[in-house]
Amino acid sequence: MAHIDGVAKPYLVCGGFPAGNSWIFLGPRGKVEIQGANAALAALLPLFDGMHELAAIIGSVGERKDVLALIEMLIDHRIVVDANHLYRHFQAYARYPSLFSMGTSHEENVANYYDFSHVPQIHGATTALPVASTGLSRLLRSRTSCRRFSAASVDEADVFDLIWSMYGRQDEPGPPAEQLPYLTFTVPSGGGLYPLFVYLLLFRHSGKFEVGTYLWHKERSLLEMTSESNPLPAAARLVIGVAEAAIERAAGMICIVADLERSAKKYGNHAYNLALLEAGHLMQNAALFCTERRLGFVELYGFLAEDLARLLESEPPRKSPVVAALFGKADSSDP
Repeated sequence: MAHIDGVAKPYLVCGGFPAGNSWIFLGPRGKVEIQGANAALAALLPLFDGMHELAAIIGSVGERKDVLALIEMLIDHRIVVDANHLYRHFQAYARYPSLFSMGTSHEENVANYYDFSHVPQIHGATTALPVASTGLSRLLRSRTSCRRFSAASVDEADVFDLIWSMYGRQDEPGPPAEQLPYLTFTVPSGGGLYPLFVYLLLFRHSGKFEVGTYLWHKERSLLEMTSESNPLPAAARLVIGVAEAAIERAAGMICIVADLERSAKKYGNHAYNLALLEAGHLMQNAALFCTERRLGFVELYGFLAEDLARLLESEPPRKSPVVAALFGKADSSDP
């Protein structure tokens, strides 16, 4: 099979229904119509429950060539996926703009913002204590998103320290140990697998760092330039929901790519959730670092994932961009 092996456990992820001599599915790539196979589909679809191995399913139908071709078609169209690799399906649906974007109006967004019906009601005794004034608590009170940048460069040390704070080694830098103890970094990671990659798209010259695209090698605490081309024009085209002026005046953009296959080898489909949680830890580290250094920072989810993947030369759905952020010197007139 092209995309799934015999020990995989197929799972039906797209709804379908018979219509005359056809069976119609609504998959991540749009409508899929399969003709002349209604009886075979009626027998096969209940078996795709994520519990039966593909080899057993094929054996139960006698390995007929027409059935094998049918299963391969379902897999190719992502109507059926390996239960341990559902993230591939999630990523297809989660791309921005999504297939099922709500498209709410400004008035609806405002109403949702001020809707507190989801807030739990207080029914019993309550307790409150004063929050201690610490360095961390002051940073947390000051943390905010910045959407107006000054078009100034950021000091090279701030650029490097920002990336390290997100995903840096906690011991002394150097060649990674080949045996235990394992390397640890500035965020927790499921199974200590650390499946993320940090890319730096630098729009403005910063000391030793020229304009271009960089990949962070967290094991060696090194930034490698992967492209000398100015990434700003491409970034401006693929970011959604942020004013173009904010992108043009930022110092750079940080992109997080998740190697979902690495964690899936241990955690199956839970790898998807773990990767997103870990990416969130990186973004919080970055936000607090920028707050401490008085830099502007805004996290981005609105971006064209396929275009960003091409820019970074990653390999979706296995290695997919999951979140990004703009950073730079904040405009002093920003309220």
